[in-house]
Amino acid sequence: MLNNIKTGLLIAFGSIALFANAQRDTTLNREVEVVKSFKPTIQDAHKINDMPKIEETEHQKPTFNYNIKSEPIVNAFAVNPLKAASIASAPKEETGYGFIRAGAGNYNCPYGELFFNHLASKKSIFGIHAKHLSSNGTLKLEGGDRVDAPFSNNEAEVYFNQFFRESVLSFNVDYDRDAFNYYGYPLNPVPDQLTGPNQTINYFGTKQFFQKVGSV
Repeated sequence: MLNNIKTGLLIAFGSIALFANAQRDTTLNREVEVVKSFKPTIQDAHKINDMPKIEETEHQKPTFNYNIKSEPIVNAFAVNPLKAASIASAPKEETGYGFIRAGAGNYNCPYGELFFNHLASKKSIFGIHAKHLSSNGTLKLEGGDRVDAPFSNNEAEVYFNQFFRESVLSFNVDYDRDAFNYYGYPLNPVPDQLTGPNQTINYFGTKQFFQKVGSV
């Protein structure tokens, strides 16, 4: 009887093991991945609705006690009233009619210049300007000869201005003249080809001057 029970149990356990192995082999293993759109959610926030409060402090006004004691002041001197100051215009300055400059230098060099201005009226002025500078000296050349080397510079100008309320009428005439003498000679002799009768060098004079007249 006991052997039959043991045999039955062994057969039962063996059948269970075979059934478990068969069930394990026939089981299908699959991996499933579920994808869906992301929908974030935000939790409700709690706002602070408390209004700030300022604790007012009680200010106490200070109290003062004062009084005025008035007494007359006795002056030992008398006060004299001041006179109003009178404003006078500056005296008219006499500017004159102009001036003259003159001088002299070495090589017999005189110099003179004239400036003349005249107020014909309160709105018009007339003037003259003249200048002279010259020299009449002699110079010693490298060859030992002494030659005259004069020159002169002359200027003259006349102008007139008439002033209106919003414009000016101006008139000006000027004249310039510069003069000088060629002097000296070359250290080497002049070639014969340049001293012929048809050469331009023979048409140059020793005295030269330049003059100009202008008006505005």
